[in-house]
This record gives sequence, structure tokens and C-alpha cells, in this order.
Amino acid sequence: MSNNEISIREKLRQIPFEPGIYKFLDKNKDILYVGKAKSLKKRVKSYFQKNHKSERTVSLVSQIKDIEFIITNTELEALILETNLIKEIRPKYNVLMKDDKNYVYIKVTKNEDFPRIYLTRKIEKDGAKYYGPKTSAKRVIQLLELIRKIFPIRNCTLEMELIQDFEDKSEVKVTKKTINYPCLEYHINRCAAPCIGLISKVYYQEMIDNICRFFEGHTKEIEDTIRLRMQKFAEEKKFEQAAKIRDNLQNIQNITEKQIISEPSLISRDIINYVIHEDTIILTVFVIRNGKLINQENFKLGTVSLNSMDLPDILTYLLKHYYQIAADFPNEVVVPHEFEDREIIEEYLKNEKGKKVNILIPQKGIKDQLLELARRNALIYSQTLRADFEKEKERTVGAIKNLGKILGIDRNLKRIEAFDISHLGGSETVASMIVFDSGKPLKSDYRRFKLRNFQGKIDDFGSMQEILKRRLKYLKFEMEEEKNSDIKIKTPNKKEFEEIKKIIESTPTISDFDLKKEDFLAMFKEDKIIGFGRIYNYEENVKILSSLWIDETFRGKKFGYLIIKKLVEKFKPKRLYLICKSELKDYYAVFGFKEIKIAPEIIEKNINNFCKETCLCSGNILRMAFEPKKIDKSFSSKPDLILLDGGKGQLSSVMEILREMEIINIPVISIAKKNEEIFIPNEKDPLIISKDSSVLHLLQRIRDESHRFAITYHKNLRDKNLFEV
Repeated sequence: MSNNEISIREKLRQIPFEPGIYKFLDKNKDILYVGKAKSLKKRVKSYFQKNHKSERTVSLVSQIKDIEFIITNTELEALILETNLIKEIRPKYNVLMKDDKNYVYIKVTKNEDFPRIYLTRKIEKDGAKYYGPKTSAKRVIQLLELIRKIFPIRNCTLEMELIQDFEDKSEVKVTKKTINYPCLEYHINRCAAPCIGLISKVYYQEMIDNICRFFEGHTKEIEDTIRLRMQKFAEEKKFEQAAKIRDNLQNIQNITEKQIISEPSLISRDIINYVIHEDTIILTVFVIRNGKLINQENFKLGTVSLNSMDLPDILTYLLKHYYQIAADFPNEVVVPHEFEDREIIEEYLKNEKGKKVNILIPQKGIKDQLLELARRNALIYSQTLRADFEKEKERTVGAIKNLGKILGIDRNLKRIEAFDISHLGGSETVASMIVFDSGKPLKSDYRRFKLRNFQGKIDDFGSMQEILKRRLKYLKFEMEEEKNSDIKIKTPNKKEFEEIKKIIESTPTISDFDLKKEDFLAMFKEDKIIGFGRIYNYEENVKILSSLWIDETFRGKKFGYLIIKKLVEKFKPKRLYLICKSELKDYYAVFGFKEIKIAPEIIEKNINNFCKETCLCSGNILRMAFEPKKIDKSFSSKPDLILLDGGKGQLSSVMEILREMEIINIPVISIAKKNEEIFIPNEKDPLIISKDSSVLHLLQRIRDESHRFAITYHKNLRDKNLFEV
């Protein structure tokens, strides 16, 4: 029996029979899965039975190295805690909402005297009314535009306070002026201008109430209200106002005529069904309010290795996730099959809504027909996503492969970096670096530069040289590693470690304190040890770099930095400490170490353990620290291709910098705007690429994005300076 199996068995004995949540962790202490249970012991123990048919569960259990749990008073508390933890941690094996940051809601600011209605991305407890979630911001914007054509509600951020209300106007005080008012919306008859008191609060609130009723499916009441108001204006011979009301009524009727589902019961009901395609679940929700389908949304959820064995669990997750983001709950939820947590989900919904929500599983009739319709919608959406994926794959991955063939590059051009310069007559000269990863923008890796040496000068070539030099300096260690591909760095075996100990014994400046093989990495050239180093871990999880040694024959080649880099990658210290002689300060500073006044107490107490290494007797030592989190992930990533916005001259100027920095293995090309010509180094004529080629389209997208990012930064700086003047 392995040590891990013994450890897991011991954990299982400790777990109580009470309700709560459990967490499965892997060897790196990363959380693989979060679950809840009525009985923690029974639930967790069930994962380690050998009769599992689910590929997903087998894969999960094979990676579990530790178990943590939290006891709760009730299963409902466990459900709420589990849902919140999954949302926060997003474990690999839990079912997770995809693109959940893109969901939007319609917000009605009912806590204001003259409410606004607009799109928002989160629900707040601020007294406002919310509708959603909705997966298409574009559709919501279009809907709100249509509503504003019917109801002239305000669309500004002015803060206003009602002083006095009259029959057809009001007296208001604008308490926060964010724009000049009345604005253009009033002048084009798109706003009733409450900011200058041209509408009463009562009538304005009536418009807001009608819009809310419309969102909730009460379309008949809206039509009746509008019709009565139209008749009132006609009786008072206010024919122009009556005509506007008539047009509003017609627009409402045009929308409601599009309702394809209607029920005579006028009940509020959600119809929920789903399909599974590979590792993605497509969830379709029909939102029926007052007997009418007022919304239909498709959501993407995902996890690993899904199959039919997971269906009961999946439905639990779907309902938990959806109703955590839903703005309102129905009276009934209709689902396609039974699931284990039905009662606890009903209790959760009752707790959230304040009244009972029934979960129904119909076998026939209209509800069953609606479930099938929802399933078909989910299936069609899944097929559409697949077709879009294949099309996008051809547009990106296919184009990248073809680009590599055209350029004669064998490796995958996964990371493409593009650079552009922007200025106005030499002033506020800036540059952009944008990154495409597998053919798609990786915006987290975008960077921007303010030129240091060419402000006030028009020198695009010199500017591009400065930027590339500043960017590529971060790859110095990676370049050394590639230039010395015959060098290997690895954990030494037992025999190799004995050899390391002999070198340490014969070298008076290397610490021999508490030597352990697993702390070391050794550098080899043709099976000969030419360098080594270690990260020593104190009990308090304080890590210190120690015992760094390079064979005299190989010094000056930056091999020491390569060993430190690999040690940091292996042991992942949050902060790495170092005790060294003062004359080595500049050497370690190149890697990123900075001098500190005092090291952690445990290092200070044991500083004599490093006496040999630091020549402590001279008193000439430094304490230094390095924080890996401060390494720029984007700059430390090596590009597979560099794309420049410019012609042959721009390309030649950058190639000078690459030769100067001895960088020979990063391909560089440029694209000139005028004729969309592609230039490559050492070639007189540009590459000929078809104008309708996906390769050219990809390069144009990357070039245009780098131009957009640069010009946006330049404009922001220019506007800032203009404002300061």
C-alpha cells in the first residue's frame, strides 16, 4: 500500500457523518473538486469505492492527494457554501459556467425619483430591480433602444431630486451635474427631460412601471394602460399626444406578436433542459412569465470527461449555478429527469425567493413538449457552436500553420508579438506590444511603452529599435538556455549527489549545511556535472538560495542564472532569500534580487550555517531577496514570431538590434500598409500572398490590433496633457 493510500485512509477515518463541504486537493495543494454532502463520511468514502463507471470520477480520484472538509449545521448551508466556493475557486472537476463574466442584466434604478434603465454586469443590493441573466449584451442594447423609442425615459447619469410634483410637470433639483442639460436626447424627442421638469414624476413612474410589466410578460396590461391614455388625450383633443401614444401601442403589439409560446394558465415557469457535447454542457432556459415566453437563453458550462453516468450530478450543478446568477425565480421549475438533491434545491430556491418553488418532472403534456423544445434548442445551439469553432479554427490555427509553411518555420507559431509606434509630429511618442496566442488576442499580455530617447523627434526606426531592445532584454536567460541546448539541468540521482558532496567538501566557500538531494538541481554537459545549486526550505516555509557553484571552465556564460531560474520554477517560492558577499550584489541583482536590511528571524538565527559561503568572518555580507511574482509573465515569454508594422527599412533596423543582442532564433517579419506587402530578413522582394488568403487576413488583424492599442495610448496621453495645460 502506498503512502498516499495510507494518508487518504487516515483522512477518511477523521471525516464525520455530519453535513458539510469537502475539498479534494492534488499534489500541489491545488483544489481539484468541491462538493457538499448530507453525510460527509458517506459521500467522500463513496469516491474511493472500486465500482466507479464514470471516467470523470476515476480521473479525479487518481489525482487526490489530500482531503479537507468544513462542517455545517444543515445541508442547505453546505449547498450555499459549496456554490460560493466553486464560484470563487473554479476547481477543475466541478461543472463551471463558461463566459460568466459576459452575462448581463437589465437594471431599473427604482430607488431614484426618475429611474433609469440600463445594462449592467452584476447584481447589487441597492434597491434596484434586475432582469436576467442574458447572454447577449448586443440584444439587450437593441431591446433598450427600442424601449426608449416607445417610452422617452432618461438615459443620462444626472442625479436629480424631486422638489414638487404637478399634473404634467415637476420641479426638480439636479444634485450632480455630469453633462450639460437638457441634452441632445431631449432635442430629438428621445427623452421627456425630467432634468428641467417637463414631465411629472407620476407620469414618468407610469412609464417605468409599464416597462417593468413588459419585462415580466404583462403585455396585455401595458396595452390596456396605453390604450386608455390614448383615449384620454383624444377626448381632450390633444391629438398630437394621442398619435404618439398610438405609435407606442403599435410598437408594443409588434413585439408581443412575436411570442411563439403562450399558456392559458398565466403561471411563471422556467423550462430547463440541456445537452452534452464532449466536455461542454449547453443549458437552455425558457423563461415563461404570466403564460408568455419572455426570454430564452443558452448557457455554456464545462468540466472534464463528462458522460451519461454524471447526469444526476449535472442537473444539480446546473440548477445551483443558474439560480445563483438569476435575477428572479419562478413558481415552477420544469426539468427533464429526477436527481438526488431535488428536495435540497427546492429548499434553496424557497430560501432565496421567500416562497415555495416546485421542481416538476413531467412525463407528458405541454410541459413535456416544452422540455423537448428546449432540448432541441440546446442541440441546435451546440451544433452552431461547433460549426463556429471549426470556422474559427480554420481562421486562426489553420492560418498559423500556413504562415509557418510560407516562412519555412517548422515549429508552431503559437505566440506572435506585434509592435507599432504612434506619435504626432514626434510628440508623445509611444509604442505598443500586443500578443496573439494560437491566433487569438491575449490581452492580459499586452504591454505599452513610452519612448525614452526619441521624444520630440520623428524617428520611427530608432523608436522601434529602442522598444525591441527594452522588450527582448527580458529573454536573456531563455536565450542562453537555447544557445546551450547540450546543457541539461535536473535533480541529481544518488550517485551524482555523492559527487556534488565531494565538490562541496573540497570548496571552502560553499555551505555544507544540512545537504539533501531533493533540494538540489545539477547542470550537466556530456554527463559531467558543471554546476549545481539548491533552495533550502526552513520549517517556517522560508526558502533560501544556497550552494550555487559553477565549474571554473564554464564561468561567465550565465549558467548560474539558468540554475537559479530552474530552481525557482521547480520550488515556486513566494519569496527567495539569499546571503552573499557584497561583491556579488551586482551579479544577483541582474537576476532580480534586491538588497534587504534584515532577513527573516530564522535565517538570522542560523546565519552561521552559511559562514563558509559568505565569508561571515569578514562581516562583509548582504541579505537579498527575490520575488518571482514580480516577474512579468508576458515579457518572460518567448515569442515564436515578431511582427512589425512597417516596411523593409523598419525590419532592417530591428534586425540590427537582434544581431547586437545575439538573438538568432526568433523570426521577425514586417507588414507594410500601402500594398499589404510582407517583408522577411535578407530578402530583397516582399512575399506575394493572395489578398483573400487567411494568412494575410491573420497578419492584418494582428497589425491592426497593435496599431489600435498604440494609438489609443497615444491619444490618452495627448488628452491628459491637453487637460493639464
